[in-house]
Amino acid sequence: MTLEVTERDKKLIVICSAVVIVVLLVFFALMPLINKGKKLSEDIVAEQLAKQEKEIKVNGYPGLLGRQKEVFEQYEMLSSTYYPLMGSQDIDRLMTGIALANNTYIENLQIAMPDMETYASVDAYTDIFLPEGTSTQSEAAGFDGTYCVKVDMTLSGKREELQKVIDTCMAEQPRQQVTGFSLNDNSSINDNPCSLTISVNLYMCEDIETYIEKQKALAAEAETEAADGQSPEASPSPLP
Repeated sequence: MTLEVTERDKKLIVICSAVVIVVLLVFFALMPLINKGKKLSEDIVAEQLAKQEKEIKVNGYPGLLGRQKEVFEQYEMLSSTYYPLMGSQDIDRLMTGIALANNTYIENLQIAMPDMETYASVDAYTDIFLPEGTSTQSEAAGFDGTYCVKVDMTLSGKREELQKVIDTCMAEQPRQQVTGFSLNDNSSINDNPCSLTISVNLYMCEDIETYIEKQKALAAEAETEAADGQSPEASPSPLP
């Protein structure tokens, strides 16, 4: 049996061969070039976006420096109205100095140091002696970086000199706030005619470098907890 190849069959073979060759060229030659060109285009777009972000950062850097300087100045201005961080011995010397400067004697001095993990809320000084729940009482104002030391003193001396101690403490506000006092006549008990029991809040403030480092640590901790799927614990708010 013989297989005859007609002219029509020859033409079909040539056409099919040409189609196969074209398909092979597209698959093995043109497609890699197309994919490579696509990837290069994506890389170019990514580089352009990265360049734009860098340009934005560079252009905004002077503004960021100005904002940082402004924040530092605001913080330092506010913190200058408070005491620097002090230990209990420094506070003891401070209050003893106030007593001695006014010719009074400290009978008892109690110092309650703050929890350094929690910032204090500074009460409006004019509201210190108002009863709790009074409608005119102002809300406490928080100030990041500030800690409150509670001091209770009992002093003895002449009435006018004890009054000077009260006046001295009140004149130191806002870094000292008198939260209560009681002036009593002890003339029948000892040689000193009067005694004074006074409660004072002392407000101390962190320096700007310590504050910034602490805020960075809190932010890093919050990011770590968020990445672990945990809700971060409440912490002092960062400096605006």
